[in-house]
Amino acid sequence: SLLIVLVCVLIADVRKLAAAVHAEKAMRERHEAAERRRRAVDAMRHPDPELDPSHIIPADELSAMIDAVVEAATNFRYIEAGALLERVQASISHATDDEGESEAPPALVAAAARVQQLTAPGGALEYVRARCATCKEALHDLNEDASWSLASDRDGTRVQYKRTAETLSVKIEAVVDGVSPADTIYVWREASLYKHWFPLMTDSRMLHEASIADVALHLEADNMFAYSDLVLRGWGCDNLRDGYMLLCVRPVAEGELPPSVAVPPVQTKKRKMFPPRRVPAVIDILVEPLSASSVRFAYAASLPVEPRVPHWAINVILQQGMAQIFSRMRDVARKMAAGDPASLHLQRMRDPEHAHVAEWIRERVDPYVHALEETL
Repeated sequence: SLLIVLVCVLIADVRKLAAAVHAEKAMRERHEAAERRRRAVDAMRHPDPELDPSHIIPADELSAMIDAVVEAATNFRYIEAGALLERVQASISHATDDEGESEAPPALVAAAARVQQLTAPGGALEYVRARCATCKEALHDLNEDASWSLASDRDGTRVQYKRTAETLSVKIEAVVDGVSPADTIYVWREASLYKHWFPLMTDSRMLHEASIADVALHLEADNMFAYSDLVLRGWGCDNLRDGYMLLCVRPVAEGELPPSVAVPPVQTKKRKMFPPRRVPAVIDILVEPLSASSVRFAYAASLPVEPRVPHWAINVILQQGMAQIFSRMRDVARKMAAGDPASLHLQRMRDPEHAHVAEWIRERVDPYVHALEETL
């Protein structure tokens, strides 16, 4: 009987070893496939000399370049628009220094006046400088690892965090397969459906749509420990010229939304372990299509946390909440890709009132993905 027990233990150990080898091989194959896709993405990136602010634009070409800035901003290409605007303003400043304001040619004077008008409150370029700067800061945080601590790295999802006396920041990176890149962006955009998939969220609704890629939303997280809500404004940056789209979400500032938009009051009556609060979260999401059925995501969120919140509560947030974001989003997006009639997102996409959003996303993402597939 002892021999039988030893044989059974040996068989179990062999099975565990075989499973570990198989898992390691599968993980290596996924990494190799992701690296091949990444090389294809890199091959499609081409630096544009027009975005170099050191290249001075002749006065008679400034009007056309300002048109290009407006076109980029109108299509939510804020990084490109910011670089072009910087070049236009540098050229105007350089020419003004050389010519003097009194001797400046009419084309230069007209360009300077037009830029001033466009960048003023209510102008077509009002947000360009600020949003370009926000995008660059977000990209730095999403691509920098030195200041982060590893919380977990398993099942293709890597979770990192950093905590100060008052803030918890979480960064999650994952490659999600078996999904349509356009569908995943749609999942992020439809704020009113977050309550059906996003970890810890118990209610969600759209407050305001400034444009198809600029919305305000209200989220609620109500659990046995605490009640929290978030009033946020999220906007997208199309930078597929460099292989990705960026979603930036910030707390809504007082007076930022039109007076007609009803912002829910801060809750004060919820009795929990921790007092109710409105959380001024800062969230950035990088969406990088790798193929027609694969997307790399990087998600970073920073939110205030009281020093007295224990480590175990932080661990619950990291392991039971944030770490599940992409597995849940993958399940939602795979249902969409499979045409599952039970998919709430697919139902929303097919609703004539909302179909234009999905069409708008596909018009931008699908041609890029098609070109990407041809390089694979």
